[in-house]
Amino acid sequence: MANAPIDNVQMEQTARRNLKQLIKKYNLSNGGDKDSLQKILDYIASTPLYIALADGSTAENIRVITLTTPDAVFVPLFTSKLDCGKIAESADVKLMTPKDFIPLILELGHHAVVNPFGEYFLLWPELMREHMLPYLEEYGSFVDQTFDNVPKS
Repeated sequence: MANAPIDNVQMEQTARRNLKQLIKKYNLSNGGDKDSLQKILDYIASTPLYIALADGSTAENIRVITLTTPDAVFVPLFTSKLDCGKIAESADVKLMTPKDFIPLILELGHHAVVNPFGEYFLLWPELMREHMLPYLEEYGSFVDQTFDNVPKS
């Protein structure tokens, strides 16, 4: 029996699971695993992630839920709806592509955090500008094609 071909949705689900595993591996290395770090950055720059939208958010005026510490404001990103925790109970959680969420976070001037309620990974604006925007510029047409079949919710 032959395996059925994998579709884009399945590929993106696998990429999000792989990202979550890489973050755990990187955290266990206390930041020493540079290979995992590079892969994490590549996955974030090329994989749709979930983001929690605030009340009143529209396609023209996207407003996001943020997490605030004394030092910074973070936009939480999630690898699955389950990783959203209680945020999913009070916010509209949407799957967004990196070409949409990275510029949005940079425009807001905030940091980002992937899976803040578990094995998390922090992204500061300089990292997104220096690594992720060039990735999107270089691989943008490929990324656009990859996301054609990503469900919007």
